[in-house]
Amino acid sequence: MKRVCPHCGAPMYRNVCEYCQMPVENNVPVPAKRRKHVWLWCILAAVILVTGAVIAAIRMGYMEDASPKIVENDAVVLEKMQESGVFSAGTYLVGEEIPAGEYVVVSDPEETDHLFYAGIYADREKEQELSEGWHEYSAIVQLEEGTYFSFSWANCYDITKNNVPNDPTKHSGMFCVGRDIEPGTYHICPMEKENQDQYPLYGVYTSLGSVAPVIVESGCLYDTSTGTVVDSVPITLKEGQYLKLYQCIIAE
Repeated sequence: MKRVCPHCGAPMYRNVCEYCQMPVENNVPVPAKRRKHVWLWCILAAVILVTGAVIAAIRMGYMEDASPKIVENDAVVLEKMQESGVFSAGTYLVGEEIPAGEYVVVSDPEETDHLFYAGIYADREKEQELSEGWHEYSAIVQLEEGTYFSFSWANCYDITKNNVPNDPTKHSGMFCVGRDIEPGTYHICPMEKENQDQYPLYGVYTSLGSVAPVIVESGCLYDTSTGTVVDSVPITLKEGQYLKLYQCIIAE
């Protein structure tokens, strides 16, 4: 007679049952009916294990198939942004993910203070900074191939594909003379003259770059001798220059 486990009735080959893990000192036969039930339970357990393995394999296969789809969807979104020339907040490799060239970055309309961040870096991790800063309403950037452009709370527009409204008589920001405003002589005035805590600033640049623009004129609409904000400051703008205004606008 075969050795069987006195606890579960499974066949015995050692002193410890391989199925119920109970120690056995004596070889005790069990009724055939009981052995039949034990084998049925063993078969059921095997079916459950195999089914679990199949389900796990299917899930793993699904996950493997899903990963490329996520990447593919990201690629589709990026391709659509490249086609439209309108990029949402993020970090982009210039020359591959976003073409090199001149762009206008405009604050998200949902941001009530109209402030946003934009920076150019030598690496995607943004550890090697080339230029960065906070901007108000709008900014114009010149992106060079091989750099990384990162911005938040704003949208970026390729000027070769989009006509972006950017009016220095309506809000502060950065503007291109000849595109956003005609060359000529103007007066810069503060946006909120009654707010004496603010220091309206302006600057004029001849060119933009990844590291720093070339500035030709700058000033402040604040009289330190009286501690008040002045009414206006005259300025002459030439074709191709860039005007940056902070807390001030061009008088209409």
